[in-house]
Amino acid sequence: MFTSEAYSRKLWTNHERQSVQARAFRNNQEYILPARFDDTEIPGLRETIGYISLQNFTPTRFAQLILDKISESKGDTPPPAIRSRAFAKKKTATKQKRVSPPGSRTKVNSSGAWILLDDTFFQSRSVSDRTDGEIEITLTVTSPSQEAILRALNAQPYQQSVVAYAHGNDAALAEVQSVIMESTAGKRTCVVKLRPNRRNDSEMDITVNGVTSDQMAENRARRILLDEPWTTTGDHDLLFGLFERRTVDKKMLEAVLPKLWPTYKNKPTEFLRLARLQAVCALKMTNTVEHILELTLGPISKDGAQVRFAGKRRQRFTNRPADVIQIEGKCPLPTG
Repeated sequence: MFTSEAYSRKLWTNHERQSVQARAFRNNQEYILPARFDDTEIPGLRETIGYISLQNFTPTRFAQLILDKISESKGDTPPPAIRSRAFAKKKTATKQKRVSPPGSRTKVNSSGAWILLDDTFFQSRSVSDRTDGEIEITLTVTSPSQEAILRALNAQPYQQSVVAYAHGNDAALAEVQSVIMESTAGKRTCVVKLRPNRRNDSEMDITVNGVTSDQMAENRARRILLDEPWTTTGDHDLLFGLFERRTVDKKMLEAVLPKLWPTYKNKPTEFLRLARLQAVCALKMTNTVEHILELTLGPISKDGAQVRFAGKRRQRFTNRPADVIQIEGKCPLPTG
């Protein structure tokens, strides 16, 4: 079984899993050999089942492991040079995990199918940017609490809700046009239509205490991505260029990775994807950059999470190119 986040939410793959588990139960012998693309937990796979992490193997090397396993099942002995202990029981795998910190080899440069609506993350099935400016999103609804949050978006009969929206490298404040709940074969989905506000809040090219607006933006980016302290004193609304963005929640100026780490530290790939998505939202909603050119998070070590970022500022003058903010460093993560 090749398992992943996508595997866990597909109808056909879950049907396959249930059939395989039924046969394993009937035969009462080793039958399932999962190969994992990420750390997503798959319902029904017992902790005693060994697995391969595909992050550690090339396709050719993994193919050789399969051949080794077939040889063992036939009673043959593969050559010592290629005999693998990778299919050991999970007790051994767990011991190995304690040696290597979570996410020590994991890094991401996209947020995959994740969507952020205000403070809630959702998995999307599809996202369409329509020519009329609307965005149509089909979301997978995995819990009653998610359903309640989505229904509340459309609860006001005479006024439209405004939410912070982020997906991929895009983020904006958006008006909720409609929320439609659907059910297919017992699977709950929701179609949300948004109309983003693409108006750029004006930002004056000013210098405060010797700090230019581009330097203010870089300070914001370093705060959001690396948890660096403010390098200036005084009124942060003024010094960091937020004086004309009344709708921005001040929480968006908090460091993203340390805030999410306690909740998702046992799922490093998911943690990095969600942190990246929330960082995109914060960087764009605070007018720090107009375009995300690169945002790679990970790997994670005891010193923190590696961050590599490049973002283009909005061009304010026709005779001067837009400034590009480039950041590389480590963001410390909470311990314990």
